Amino acid sequence: MKANLKGLGGIKGLALRHGEKILISVVGLLALWFVYSSLKLPRLEEQYQADKLQSQITETNRAIQESSWPDADNEAAPEVRPYKPIEQKLNAPVKAKDYPFDGLNPPLMAGTLLRGDPIVLNAVELRVTGNSGLMAFKDEKTLAEQERRRKLKEEELAKKQERDQAKQLEEGAGEGGRRGGRQGRGDEGMNAGEYDPDHPNRRMIQGVGSPAGIPLQGAERLERVYWATIVAKVPIREQLKLFQDAFRDARGYDAARDFPQYVGYLVERSEVVPGKQPEWKRVYVYDGQKKLAGKLVDIATVTKLNEIASIEWGGVAVEPVDPRWTDAVLTLPLPPLVGRNFGADATHPDIPLAINAPPVEATQAPAAAPAEKPAEGDDDMMFSGVGAAGAGSVQGRTGMAGFAGAEYSGSRSYAGVPPGGAGLGGNVSSVAGGISSERRVELPPEVDFLLLRFFDFTVEQGKEYTYRVKLVLHDPNYAVPIASGYLDPAVIDRKTKESRAAKEKGRSAPFYRLAEEWSEPSGVVGIPTGGGVVHVAEAKLPSSKVHNDEPAVKVMAEMFDVDPADNSAIHVAHEKEFRRGAVVNMREKMQFTGENDTWIDTKDSYELNTGLTLLDIDGSDKLIKDVTSPTRVLLMDVSGQLSVRDELNDKPDVEYLRYVFSDDKRRDRSDQSGEGSRGGGGRQRRP
Repeated sequence: MKANLKGLGGIKGLALRHGEKILISVVGLLALWFVYSSLKLPRLEEQYQADKLQSQITETNRAIQESSWPDADNEAAPEVRPYKPIEQKLNAPVKAKDYPFDGLNPPLMAGTLLRGDPIVLNAVELRVTGNSGLMAFKDEKTLAEQERRRKLKEEELAKKQERDQAKQLEEGAGEGGRRGGRQGRGDEGMNAGEYDPDHPNRRMIQGVGSPAGIPLQGAERLERVYWATIVAKVPIREQLKLFQDAFRDARGYDAARDFPQYVGYLVERSEVVPGKQPEWKRVYVYDGQKKLAGKLVDIATVTKLNEIASIEWGGVAVEPVDPRWTDAVLTLPLPPLVGRNFGADATHPDIPLAINAPPVEATQAPAAAPAEKPAEGDDDMMFSGVGAAGAGSVQGRTGMAGFAGAEYSGSRSYAGVPPGGAGLGGNVSSVAGGISSERRVELPPEVDFLLLRFFDFTVEQGKEYTYRVKLVLHDPNYAVPIASGYLDPAVIDRKTKESRAAKEKGRSAPFYRLAEEWSEPSGVVGIPTGGGVVHVAEAKLPSSKVHNDEPAVKVMAEMFDVDPADNSAIHVAHEKEFRRGAVVNMREKMQFTGENDTWIDTKDSYELNTGLTLLDIDGSDKLIKDVTSPTRVLLMDVSGQLSVRDELNDKPDVEYLRYVFSDDKRRDRSDQSGEGSRGGGGRQRRP
């Protein structure tokens, strides 16, 4: 039925009447155009037809199946790459140079700031203690004298044996045989070290383990030495923070190079005299026998000190401080102490001993030999180290030749010793311990301070001293040329003035910077006159039946001394009871040991002076039944310095000494692990 379009005309009416026809016509035309266009598309070439492609696939599969590896003399043999399983490569060492480390959180953009001068921090919390002890040094004269005495003794023994044999022959074969057998047993005992005709009361000690201190061979020169030990904390973490703040965003920053490198330090002391102002004087570096190593502490002085130690010291003392907290320049090596291991007296209270460190994450001494005097001349500071004069050219040491752009590099070598080379590498580490400053490029997270340790062997007994130090750091801007455009104007001005001043004196410009101020002075220390050590053995409670009775304490006093008869080291210990106010000095019959506590003998009269006054006794209170609280005693030396000894801390030493100096001559010779062994070896002596 047609629609009623009456009244509609024009375009609107036309669209309604013929719109469908027009649309169908347009669609038809488009379809015809698509068909026509497809007839003009290019056809595949003959080689890409389906039958041709299938033929090539078949030929390729047949070639792969029939293929073989080329022979060794074939031209294609070098192109063969053998199969290597991954697991065979897993054990290959990783080369650090292939994975350079630029520090944690390196800057995303190159630094644009100028390089300034970070503040040089000084050492803090100086502590000083006075010490005395026996030290051993190698000596050709002593060795020759020991050899002469040994040969003389062998000759006397041979003559005695000849006389005994002649006497046996005269008295008859039967009686002589019996006597000969007894003599043979005596010789056997003497050869074993149990009998000495010159010392008939001497007997061997069994089961004492290894002695403390350096091991003695019997031919060392022994000297009673007095010294002051100065320790302090070097705030390396805070110094590193100042370096990072100054250079992290500065031009030419390198995390490994812009790391605090300690060149050394200066030490001054002042003798304390009541009513007199301090007079500070430089302290030079000596060893225990007064051999001069240097006028200041730097790598050249430490190297010289280690050379003296390797040639002239009787041995190397055990370093008790964990090497993470020590430095080859800051921490001087321990002297060759006899009979005692260094402990807490060799470190700062805030720097742990190795056994406590967290895991990785004396009598009146003979006149002392005068100290070796330094060469006369200029006493100005001339440190050895990176860029020091005499260690090669500046370009050779710092690698600054051809400096351009934002990078500069250099191998840090001290006193002409290349990094990792002989000389500094093993020598310092074996004696002093710790890592060298020029090799430290990162800081363990548990280390905030390094140990500064200095020994002053020029002190005098009975005097009191106070000390101060000044640290010296390598100048991180030393190798940066003024014309590089990297330096702050203040740094340029400083380097220019230093160069002019050095040129006037005919020297090279300093490669180091000093702390601006000296450290705070240490406390006052006195040098003891006695050489003995006191250990608390046990306390005696006052009797309730005696009016005004006072407590008493048994102490074990010991001393290492030199026997004038043969210049050998002897160890004397004696236990005695004292009351408050008494001076722990004794003169009576005492036992002594020798040759590293291997034999024991008796002296009819020996003077064991410690110079310590027993001021007070604390503890020893009855807790339950026969159990009492540990005893502590307050001691004062002749210089007025106070110290506290604790019964618990001294117990291992007291037990060892009681075992060694026991009067029991029937001691079991097979006991090699008894009280004297002390946990598998040597005594861990306490300061």
